[in-house]
Amino acid sequence: MQTVRWRLFQTAGKIVRHGRRVYLKISAAMLDTFSAIRERCALVMQEGGAVPETS
Repeated sequence: MQTVRWRLFQTAGKIVRHGRRVYLKISAAMLDTFSAIRERCALVMQEGGAVPETS
């Protein structure tokens, strides 16, 4: 998880608000990285989540 977090923090981007929506503009070079992150997150969510709840 730390690797993903650092990749996100170190990515140059710009947050744009337009028409009640929020967009993250990134360079085309980072598109593959973000696509891979989204695919992995979708798989984790289908499997029921990655972090067990603790109380």
